[in-house]
Amino acid sequence: MEKKLETHMTNGSIYFRKIILNAFSRLKPTTHKKRHQTIILINMITVFLLSGCLNDQVTEKTIYFNDFEDGLDGKTKTKSISSFQNARIENYDGSNVLGRFGFDGFLMNLNNVPEFDMIEVSFDLYIHDSWEGNGNSNNNNQPDIWIFNIDSHNIVYSTFINTLCQTHQCNTQQSYPNSLGSLNPENADALNTNLPGVCKFDSILGGTKQYRYSKKFNQSGSSIEFFLGAQLPGVTATDYCLKSWSIDNFKVIGITIPEIL
Repeated sequence: MEKKLETHMTNGSIYFRKIILNAFSRLKPTTHKKRHQTIILINMITVFLLSGCLNDQVTEKTIYFNDFEDGLDGKTKTKSISSFQNARIENYDGSNVLGRFGFDGFLMNLNNVPEFDMIEVSFDLYIHDSWEGNGNSNNNNQPDIWIFNIDSHNIVYSTFINTLCQTHQCNTQQSYPNSLGSLNPENADALNTNLPGVCKFDSILGGTKQYRYSKKFNQSGSSIEFFLGAQLPGVTATDYCLKSWSIDNFKVIGITIPEIL
């Protein structure tokens, strides 16, 4: 009887953990408001259930972090843990950033990753200068698309717009934080709309918008490949005065969810 009970509890533990993992990894609400409400709801349910059932707290461990002040090597591990392709560092607004990039991007490979229940990646995304959002078929403007892939799976395929408007009541639209084809106002989900531009909007406040992005996903192996890129009509990999983007504070965390008592 005790053995059957132990087996039942173990199976229940595995099942409950899968529910939590799937809830986070499949979170794809259709609007900014619903996204915020859904995150709050999941957090409340998770905290309530975990508080009485788990023998320990959910733990997080930083696998990799880089603010790029000292180059491409992460702060928490040796040089061998990460490798970049097509990466470069520039100074923006008194701080180093990874970029700037135009109609291109970079690959980052994270190796020798310990086993966790989930992985969370986060970073600051800077949208520099004149982005045109979803485009305008009336004047043949094509959409300005930013892309984020994890292990060749697309996570973000969205447009951004920047017209120097610094409020959330702009009469302009982008698809972010949803996928291409969605309609959201300029600056939707933006962290800071009052940063100076770089080239087209050089030194003009509102010329750069800062977004803070984070994503939880199920770990599939000991290596993780991140691709960040863009499709920006009118610019190239070397000529990106009109519009560009950069990354800062790139962080990867491993999350362990304890067993149910």
